[in-house]
Amino acid sequence: MATKPSKTAKPPKLTVVPPAPIEAVIAPAVPPYPEFASFGRENLEAVATANAAVSAGVEAISQEFMTSAKASFEGAGETVRALLGARTIQDVVQLQSDFAKAQFDRLMHGSAKLTELGCSMVEAALAPWGSRVAAGFVPMTSVWGKPTA
Repeated sequence: MATKPSKTAKPPKLTVVPPAPIEAVIAPAVPPYPEFASFGRENLEAVATANAAVSAGVEAISQEFMTSAKASFEGAGETVRALLGARTIQDVVQLQSDFAKAQFDRLMHGSAKLTELGCSMVEAALAPWGSRVAAGFVPMTSVWGKPTA
């Protein structure tokens, strides 16, 4: 059987704590306007610097790609001319083998160069953001403390 609650039992008394003023909570976390504006301006400068680095990197990569394609077409044209002038099957096989080796070497060299250009572009594009991330953590750590790893 279920027991009935007593009519004489009083509910527990609740203590209401008034909330802290919002300014007291937010003020330490939000910098004054001039600092905030300076932070935003420096972030925009970082964006512009990173954009310029990406633009220069893409231009260098496309230049390298076009140089590699031009060399490949020139090599193919020379090989075709040589194949048309070949007198024996051994000459044809040797020319084709030399062409394949040259193309493979160009591919390896071009791929290494493109990888190097891509990595340097990413490094240059991310460099401005390193200082901005650090600058963003300084106000947060002063309010909430240093992160524990």
